[in-house]
Order: sequence, then structure tokens, then C-alpha cells
Amino acid sequence: MKHFFRFKYILLTIIAIQIFSSSILMYLGHYQYKSILDMHTKHETIRANKIYKNVFKEVNHLYSVLSENILTDEVVDAFFNKDRDRLYKLVYPRFNELQQLNYYVENIHFHTVDMHSFLRLHKPELYGDDLSTFRPILVQENQERKKLYGLESGKHGIFYRIVIPVYKGSQYIGSMELGIDIRFLMKRLNQFSELQSFMFVVKNQTKLIHKYDEKKAKTYLLDYDKHYELLQYYKNEISEDFLKFIGKDIVKIKNYEIFKKNDAVYLVHNGLVLKDYANKYIGFIIFIQKLDYYFDTVFIIRWISITTTFILLLLSVGLIYILIKRHTGRLIIKEKELTELVTMDQLTNVRNRYSFNKIFADELKINSRNKTSLTFLMIDIDKFKQYNDTYGHPMGDKVLKTVAQSMKTMLKRPSDYIFRVGGEEFVILYSGLTYKEAISYGEAILKNIYNLNIEHKYNQPYNNLTISIGLCHIEDFTDKNEEIIYKNADEALYEAKESGKNRLVSRQYS
Repeated sequence: MKHFFRFKYILLTIIAIQIFSSSILMYLGHYQYKSILDMHTKHETIRANKIYKNVFKEVNHLYSVLSENILTDEVVDAFFNKDRDRLYKLVYPRFNELQQLNYYVENIHFHTVDMHSFLRLHKPELYGDDLSTFRPILVQENQERKKLYGLESGKHGIFYRIVIPVYKGSQYIGSMELGIDIRFLMKRLNQFSELQSFMFVVKNQTKLIHKYDEKKAKTYLLDYDKHYELLQYYKNEISEDFLKFIGKDIVKIKNYEIFKKNDAVYLVHNGLVLKDYANKYIGFIIFIQKLDYYFDTVFIIRWISITTTFILLLLSVGLIYILIKRHTGRLIIKEKELTELVTMDQLTNVRNRYSFNKIFADELKINSRNKTSLTFLMIDIDKFKQYNDTYGHPMGDKVLKTVAQSMKTMLKRPSDYIFRVGGEEFVILYSGLTYKEAISYGEAILKNIYNLNIEHKYNQPYNNLTISIGLCHIEDFTDKNEEIIYKNADEALYEAKESGKNRLVSRQYS
């Protein structure tokens, strides 16, 4: 009997340990679920912020260059002489060209020294009105006489504006402004992210739109509450369905919320704060992602945990140890799968922009410390938009895969990397080459892609799909960082594009 009671106490102790252990395991499962959700949301928020910053950086760089190229001596003379007809004839072809490249470029506007409208390229018949009362970016530019850029609300919408002072010799004669509709930002966010984004704008930023163009305001904005309006980037019914689904509590979301509707699960997170050119708050962007698969997996895992708990009550301590070890193995596999999803581009099966940012910084430090040369190749498919428009997006996706795999086969060592950093833009990092070898390597990539013989009839004069390469070769790492190297490669790529495409332009630091 004594041994029985001793065995009873041992058994109860084992059961208590098992129950305690199972409870810990179930808590860890819940903690894992929360941690992964937090990590996923944080990653998507960081990625959205990077896309947002990169879009504005891209817009500012590209359109600043294009804007400054418009201001030829002939254009400045016509502006100086107040020859409106001459100025219109000189600038309109460039304006038309910009709109064909991007229909969100809505205006090029010349302003006089006293901040009156001199010429609107989109409405040449309308001029002479005083802009100083409702265009603060012009007032600031007029006072400071330097280029300004950023978001600003106007009569007809919210725009990213670039305002450039115009001089005749040393005489300030006015300014030129280029305006891009904010919906271009939404388009780019949706291009580079699987998230669906919605923009909310504070109402004091939309007063001018309602005052001067109520018809435009009704199609451009949708009333949300007493503080915000929703930018109607999507069709009206999509925006209205979204408001019904999300309700009036979106502004209260600090990080993220989980919403369920019609047996579907959605992650909604407050991802971006919007500020204007003067760094004043004007609104925010939220992102929505469908998470049905994720929550189905969580549901299955929870039932497995409950079943496992029941089994653990019947098994020995040794079996508990085996199950814990097995569970840990599954967690490691899940972690590896999540890591791969975070670091790999799912279309082309090469590393993505997130992976590029980390590896580039690490490789730069390693090569600098080991005094090993680093070759940075920025690669862009020539006239890829026209290819998509001509042959269709499925063929465009196929081309992206083919080009990526062709370049991937030219990597020789584990320390050589290829990344897809944008829609049709790739980066290759290659260590240990001389400058001459780096150029030969880049030219071999050009040749390989051309020899794929992929028809592209609008890529003249080549008729085949081609790429352009900006190469930056670094042997002396003094004062070199990721931004400088990226900028030099980007400028070289731009030069390659401008000088005829299907070619390589290089920069050397030795």
C-alpha cells in the first residue's frame, strides 16, 4: 500500500509536470502566433515606408532632371521676354512627352516674380491670376529663391510639386513648377507591394478642392468623418465598400487590427504618416492584407496543440521530451520558410529588395575590411513598360523570370549575389574582379540577354529584348557608403539609357 501511494504521488507529480509543461507549450504557441503577426506587420510597415520614400526619391530625382532640362536658353528667353505663345510652343512637346510617360503628370506651370500665373501648359488660356493666397510653396520659393519639392494641396487635388527658380543670367525672373497627382504614389505602392493601400487626408487640406471644383472633389474624395476624407484612388464602389467594412475606427488603430468579414480574415495596419513639403501632417495611409491562409494554419496548429496536450497526459516524461523536440523542429522549419518568404522575390526566385539592403551593407563592410574589390551592377530591362503593353503582363512576368535566371547562371561563388530591387530592375554584387574584368563581366551579361532572342519590336533599333547596365567598381572604400555607390551606379544606368540602351556605362574608384 505504501508503494502504491508513493507511485500515486509520483504519477500525480508527473501528470502535474506534464500539465504544466503542456500549458507552457500552449502559451508559447500563442506567443509565437502574436510574435509572428507582430513581425509580419512590422516588416510590411518597414517595406511600405521604404517603397514610399523610394517612390518620392525616384520622382524627385527623375522629374527634377527632366524639369531642369526643359529650361533651355530659348525657354528662358521666351519667359524673360514674356512671349507666352513662344514659351508654349517650346515647352508643350516636352509636357506632352511627360504625360505619355506618366499620365499623372498633370501640369507644368510658369509663375512671374510677383507670383501670378504666366503659363499653364495644361490650360494655356488661363493665366494672370494671383497664386500667392493659396500656394504657400510658391511663396516660400519666391522668398528663398531655391528649388522646393514635396506634397501640397491645390484647387484640383493633392500633388507632389517640384518648384524651380528661373534666372536670366543673375536676374530672378520667376519660377517653373511640375505637378504630379498623389495617386501616382498609390499606384507605385500597389505595384511594389501585395498590400492594398488607402489614403486618408485631413479636411483642412481639401478645402480648396471643394471650394474651386466641387465636381472634381466628389470623384476625387470620399467623406470619412469630421476630420478626414478618403482619396478615391480606386473606383467609387471599392472605396465605399472599404468604408463600410472598416467602419469609423481606423484612426484609432495604433499598430494593427484583425478584421473578419464573410469568413475572410484581414490584417489592417496604419503604415504611413503623410507630411507636406513643409513637414506638416496632412494624413496617413493604411494597408490591408488578406490572411486567410495564415489563420487557417493557426487554427490547425491550435487543434494539434489540444490533441497533443491530451496525449501528453497519457505518456511518459520521455514522450513529452520527444514531442517538445519535434515541436521545436517544426518551429525551426516554419522560421526558415518565413525567412525565405521575407528575403526572396517570389516571381523570379532571386533575392529581393529587403535582402539587398542587408547583404549590400554587410558585403561593403567585409570587402572594405579585406581590401577586396566590389563590383556593383545596376541592371534595367529596356522599354519594359512597352513590352508589357505590347505582349501582355503574363509574358512580361515570363521575361522577368528568364532574364533573372540567365543572370543568375553567371554567378560563380556563394559571395556573388543577384537581387530584384524593383519592377524590371536588378542589382548584381560581384567581389574580387579587376576593373577590366568587371567591364568584361557586365558586357557578357549584355550579350547573354540579347542572345536570348526575345522579340521586342518596340525596342529599336535592336528588335530584341535588351538591358542597360550602370556599373560602379570600388577598390578604394574611403568615404564610400551604400548611398554613394547606389547613386553612382544609378547615374551610370541613366547615362546608358540616355545614350541608346543595350550598353554598359561604368564608374571606377581605385
